[in-house]
Amino acid sequence: MLKRDLLARIVSDPERMKRVKGLYNAVYVHRRWAAGATYACVALLSYGAAYLFRFEFRVPDDHWILLVQTAPILLVIRLATNAAFRLSSERWRFISTPEVIRLVTATTVGTGIFFLVSRFLPFESLVPRSVILIEWVLTTYLTSAIWITYRTVYESARRLTNGNGKGRRGAIVVGAGEVGNLLARELARSPSGLRVLGFVDDDPLKWGSTVQGFEVIGSTEDLGEIAVALRADEIIVAIPSLEPQELRRILSRCAATGLQFRILPGIVEVMQGDVHLS
Repeated sequence: MLKRDLLARIVSDPERMKRVKGLYNAVYVHRRWAAGATYACVALLSYGAAYLFRFEFRVPDDHWILLVQTAPILLVIRLATNAAFRLSSERWRFISTPEVIRLVTATTVGTGIFFLVSRFLPFESLVPRSVILIEWVLTTYLTSAIWITYRTVYESARRLTNGNGKGRRGAIVVGAGEVGNLLARELARSPSGLRVLGFVDDDPLKWGSTVQGFEVIGSTEDLGEIAVALRADEIIVAIPSLEPQELRRILSRCAATGLQFRILPGIVEVMQGDVHLS
């Protein structure tokens, strides 16, 4: 709530918003350097925290020295593996499962390299294996947390900039699958003139769940009652893989509500040019 209130104050103040956009654009131009600096800070912070956790915040003097000696080596390895797996080129607002898998792979490879290198360093002590393991976990989780935080703040700011749905037509989405999920996300982020009120789906296992924060309220049989209860303006059918007979059944229920309704085509159909006015 505090974060949302802060964002709302920034968005509502033209001068603040101008300064924030100027800072964002300045960082965005040098985003790869900014990403590299962020990853470097995460690696060093995680490494130091790993020693503190390993020795219960009572790190021996010789291990403090070892930490200082080995931190630059770890830093170089982390930045090199991140660059090799192209983590520095990611746009954090589009982060999804493949990028997280790549992050885990990059940190795992980096940890393996650092473990092997640390065994051959000419120092009096060896870096404890538990420290290396803890650093790997912290680096992975902290980097993921930064990505998620950035994306959440960015999308929240976009929603507030677009009026958070105020003054836009309310729509019920039929289909709580992948297409419906993508549609709800895009409508929340863009000034489309539409806002999602809720979902309906004929799969009872989805009832009561949420998609992008919107509840799957019931089935298409209850579409008329749901439309009245939510004061919907229109209906969007987001199930492009429907068989013709099933599609006709759902469209007849949409028509019975008296509301305007649309059918969202599949991405493959759009790319193949198979979408027509009919």
